[in-house]
Amino acid sequence: MAGGIVAAGSLALSTDFLRFAGVGDSEGLLVALLLLGIDLHLSGRPRAALWAGFGAALLRPESWPFVGAYAVWVAWRDPAARRLVAGLAVATLALWFGPELWGSGNPWRAGERAHDPNPNALAFAEHPAREVVKRAIAMTPAVALAGLVAALFQRPLRLLALAALAWLAEVAIMTEAGFSGNARYLIAPVGLACVAGGAALGRLVRGLDARVAVALALAAVAPFAVLRGSDLRTDARAIGNESRLMDDLSSVLRASGGPGAVRACGSITTGPFDVTALAWRLDVPIHDVGLTPRAPGTVFRAAPGRRTIPTRRRSRCTTPPSGRWRGPPHGRR
Repeated sequence: MAGGIVAAGSLALSTDFLRFAGVGDSEGLLVALLLLGIDLHLSGRPRAALWAGFGAALLRPESWPFVGAYAVWVAWRDPAARRLVAGLAVATLALWFGPELWGSGNPWRAGERAHDPNPNALAFAEHPAREVVKRAIAMTPAVALAGLVAALFQRPLRLLALAALAWLAEVAIMTEAGFSGNARYLIAPVGLACVAGGAALGRLVRGLDARVAVALALAAVAPFAVLRGSDLRTDARAIGNESRLMDDLSSVLRASGGPGAVRACGSITTGPFDVTALAWRLDVPIHDVGLTPRAPGTVFRAAPGRRTIPTRRRSRCTTPPSGRWRGPPHGRR
C-alpha cells in the first residue's frame, strides 16, 4: 500500500498531468493504457496487454518502440499470437497514416506540423535535449525521482525504470531533431517514473509495520502536495473553465438556431484551439472551420481571457452572446 500511495500521489502531483487529463487531452488515457498493459502482463494476460499497447500506439508514436518490442516478445513466446501481433501492427499503421492521407492528402502532415513548433518551444533552446531532461526532472516530484534511482537496483522494477528513461531519451532526441518538446510529450515517461519509483520505495519498507509504512508514504508525498497546492488550484480552475466553455458553446449554437442556421450564414471562424469542438457540434469537416474571418459568415469568439478573434461588422445572422462566448458574427456584404 505504501508504494501505491507514493506512486499515485506522485503521478497526481506531477506537473500538468491532472490538467491534461482533465481537459480531455490524450495523455491521461495514454498513461492509463500503459499502466493497464503492465497490470495485464503481470496478471499473465499478454494478449490483453497487447490490446492495451495497441491503444497506446494509436495515441502517441513515441510508444511504438516499446509496444513493438513487447509485441515481438509475445510473438516469440507464444507462436499462436503471431497473427494477432501482425494484425495489430498493420492496423496501427493504417489507422495512424490512413486518416491523414484521406483527410489532408499528406500522410506525413502530423509529423510536419510537429516540426513547426511555437516560438517558445524547447526545440529552439541552445541545447534542446538538455532542456527536455531538465523539464522532466522539474515535472516529477523528488520522492518519485529518488524511488526511480532505487528501482534501477531492483530487478523486478529495473525494466520499468529503464523504459521511463528510454522514453525520456526518445523525446530528447526528437526535440534535438526539431520536434517541439512540449510538456505533454513527457507525461508518459514521467508517469512511468512515478509508478516505478513508488513501487521501489514500497519494496524498501515492506518489512515495516503496515501503518508505519503508510505513514511514511504519506509523509513523503505531503510536502509536494503543499508545494503544488497553488498549481493544483490553478489546474482545477482551468479544467472547470474549459468545461464551462464547451457547455456554453453548445448553448450559443442552440440560441443561434442550431447548426443548420449557422452553416447557412456562410463561412465559420473561431480560435485555433476551438476548431475541432466547433466542427463537431456543427457536423462539418474540420477544414470548413477557418481561423481568418471572411464575409459573409459567423465568428465564434471566446470571451476575454481565452483566445479571441476580432470582428468588424454586424450581420442579419446574429450569434447571441452566451456565457464565455461573444458575438457578433463577421458582417454579411
